Amino acid sequence: MKDSCKKIIEDDLFRYFGDRHLSVKQKFLAHFIYPETRFIIAWRKFSYYKKKKNGFLSGYYKFILVMLSHRFGFQFNYNAEIGSGLYIGHFGRVILGAVKIGKNFNVATGVTIGEVNGKCPVIGDNVWVGTNAVIVGDIVIGDNVLISPNTFLYESVPSNSTVRGNPAVVFRKENATKNCIQNKV
Repeated sequence: MKDSCKKIIEDDLFRYFGDRHLSVKQKFLAHFIYPETRFIIAWRKFSYYKKKKNGFLSGYYKFILVMLSHRFGFQFNYNAEIGSGLYIGHFGRVILGAVKIGKNFNVATGVTIGEVNGKCPVIGDNVWVGTNAVIVGDIVIGDNVLISPNTFLYESVPSNSTVRGNPAVVFRKENATKNCIQNKV
C-alpha cells in the first residue's frame, strides 16, 4: 500500500487516538476491535485500490466492506470522496451517498447524506453532523459547520454556521465546530 493511503489512514486514526505514533494495543483495537475504525480502514483501502485499478485488491476490500456494512450498518457509496480525518462517532446506521467531503468530518449514528435527482451534497472541512440528521440534494455546506441532531437539510449552508431543526434554520457562528472536532489533521 502506498504512502498516500497510509497517511490518510493515519490521519483518520489520529482523530480517534490523538496520537501519531500508535501503540501495538491501539493498532490492534483500530484494525480488529473498533467497528468504526475497521470500516474506515477497509473503505480507505478499497478506495485506494479502486483508483489504482487493482481489481483483485479492490474486490477483496469491497467484500470486506459488504461484510462490515451488514454487521455494523455503515453504508458508503463506492464513489464517495472523503478527505483525511474521518471520524464516525458510534457504530450504527450511517449512510453516505456519492458525496464530496473535506477533511475532519465527524458523523454520528443514524445520519443519512444522499442524493436527490442524482445530485449529492458537497461538504467542506471541519463539519460535525449530529445523530439522525438527514442531508440531501444538490447543496454545498461550507467549512466549520455544525449540523444539530435530527436536522433535515435540503439547502446550502455558508461557512461558520450552526444548523438545527426541521425545517433547518441556519445561525451564523464563527468557529461553530471549535469544541466539537478534536485532533484536527
